Amino acid sequence: MKLSDSRSFDRLIESLKDENFRVRGWAAWSLGDDRDKRAVDHLIESLQDQHEHVRLMATSALGKLGDARCVRPLAGALFDDDFRVRESAAKALGKIRDGGGVNPLISALKDEHVWVRRNAAEALGKICDPRAVDALIRALEDGDAGVRACAARALDDISDSMASTPKDHLKQEGLEESVEEAAFSAFSELSVPATTRRVDDLLDALEDREWVTRMDAARSLGEIVDERAIRPLAYMASEDDSSWVRAMVASSLVKLGKKGLLDRIIEALHDEDPVVRGNAAAALGDIADPRAKDALTDALKDEAEAVRRAAQEALEEIGAY
Repeated sequence: MKLSDSRSFDRLIESLKDENFRVRGWAAWSLGDDRDKRAVDHLIESLQDQHEHVRLMATSALGKLGDARCVRPLAGALFDDDFRVRESAAKALGKIRDGGGVNPLISALKDEHVWVRRNAAEALGKICDPRAVDALIRALEDGDAGVRACAARALDDISDSMASTPKDHLKQEGLEESVEEAAFSAFSELSVPATTRRVDDLLDALEDREWVTRMDAARSLGEIVDERAIRPLAYMASEDDSSWVRAMVASSLVKLGKKGLLDRIIEALHDEDPVVRGNAAAALGDIADPRAKDALTDALKDEAEAVRRAAQEALEEIGAY
C-alpha cells in the first residue's frame, strides 16, 4: 500500500501498537513498502516487539528504507533469538550497504543457522568493504556449500568494486586458487533447481566476465536437458580462462550425455570448429558409452591432430582398444 497523506501514515504508526501481532506486523510491512523515512524511529522500536513476526517485518521494512540510522539497531537484531529475524537483519544490512554493518555481519558468519551465515556473506558482498576479506576467506571452509558459494561470490564482488586490493591480498596470502576451488566445490554441491532458469539466460551467462557466474551457468546447464547447451559447453571445455570453469563444463557435458543427449555430443564431432570437435571427443571418453565407438573411430581421420588424439584417448576409455 502506498501512503498518500499524513493521516494514513499516522494510522499505520498507531497500528504498530495494536494488541494483535498480525496487525502490528502488517503495519511494519506497509511502512517499509512505502519507503517513508519518517517511519524509521518507529520501526526501530518495533525491533523490540515481543512477537518474532513483528520483529521480522520490522527488519525487512528497515532494509527497504535504506537509512544509515537503521544500521546499529539492525546489527543488534543479528543477535535475535529467532533465526528468521537474524536472517532478515543480515539481508537488510546488505541493502543499506553501510560500512557500519561490516563487523556485525562478520560475526554473523559464525551464526549457528546456515541461512543467517549465507545472508551475512551475501550482505558483505553487497557492502564491498575489504575489511571482510579475511572473514570471507575463512567462510570458504564452512560446512555448508551454500555459505561457501556466497562467500566466493562476495569475494569476487569485493575484488571488482575495490579495484585490485582484495585480489592482491589473496595472492599475497597464497589463497587466490583456494577461492576458485571452494567456489567450484560449492557450486558442484548446490541442489538449486536449474529448470526454473531460462536456458537463453544461462547461455548468455557463459560469456560473463566473472568466472563465478560462468561456472554457475555451466553447472545449471548440466541439470537441464537442452541440446542448445552442447556446442557452447564443448567450446568452453578448453577455451575458458578459468580451469575451474573448464572442469565444471566438462562435468556438465558428461551429465548431459548421460541424460539423453549423447547423440548431440556425437554430432558435435562434425562441428566446423576443431576445438568443439576435440572437446566433444573428450566428453565422450568421460561418458564411456559404447554407442559412441563408431563416431570416435571416424574421428581418428579428422584433419586436426588434437581431435584425432582426443578420439584415440576416448576410445581407450571406452575400452575399444
